[in-house]
Amino acid sequence: MVNTPVVIFLYKKLASVEIILNKLCKSAPSTVYIVMDGPEDLKTRERQNEIMEVISIFNFTVPFQIIRPKVHLGIRTIIQFGLNKVFETEERAIILEDDTLPSPLFFNFCEKMLNQFENESTVGCINGSNLGIEAGKQHYFMSKLSLPFWGWATWKNRWEQFPEKYDFWLKFRAQQSNHEIFEESTLAIFDRFVKKDKSWDVKWAMYLLASSLRTVFPGENLISNVGFTGEATFTNISNSSFSNLAAEESTFGEEDFKEEKQLEDKYLLKTKELIQEMARRDTKL
Repeated sequence: MVNTPVVIFLYKKLASVEIILNKLCKSAPSTVYIVMDGPEDLKTRERQNEIMEVISIFNFTVPFQIIRPKVHLGIRTIIQFGLNKVFETEERAIILEDDTLPSPLFFNFCEKMLNQFENESTVGCINGSNLGIEAGKQHYFMSKLSLPFWGWATWKNRWEQFPEKYDFWLKFRAQQSNHEIFEESTLAIFDRFVKKDKSWDVKWAMYLLASSLRTVFPGENLISNVGFTGEATFTNISNSSFSNLAAEESTFGEEDFKEEKQLEDKYLLKTKELIQEMARRDTKL
């Protein structure tokens, strides 16, 4: 049983909905919140009707609520809208989207880390995808950079600090010391994003980095992203090495996780590889 609410963002991907709902209910969270953006066209409305039909006949074994805006908000806004609604009543949440298939360990890992680092002001969130690093399921590591958010968790008091404007990034970039953190090319991609401002996740990563808020990652990958398809908004990349990554399926006991600090460098290399993939495809970053 997981005592943390789980938020699942759905839109128009029907294939994995029932699979994710089954995984959610097996983890027995305190509540499941289903957030669905308003449709942008008739085709999407029809697909959403199919998804709602699946939800209506699904045998939920835990309490659930559905959150739907009256209009189409888009990918940049719907995550903030949904999480803001959830955090009106909750203090923490585990978050998934409709193309992120979690390992059974994902929910337990998030809850353990949420408990362990709740009062650590330097930790901003938990991330379930480590982009394929294999170090052992009883290990974790921290990173100054967190991207992508294919399955993650955070606390209300961290999320509510997420700013609307990019003043935080401009201030961060004015500090010359940050040039030692990453290659200038990576920071330059984030600089360009300030003008495009099309997605919440890159902005959230930028905010965590600029605010010196670290992210906790598992030693084994716990999320498989099945969303590398033609209808994807950002991951419509063919033959990506990050598509359908294996997710740890075994179980673990109640023993504590061990921190492995040297894993951050491996993760940053993986992140750079993913960013380069995105940049090669007329990226929306």
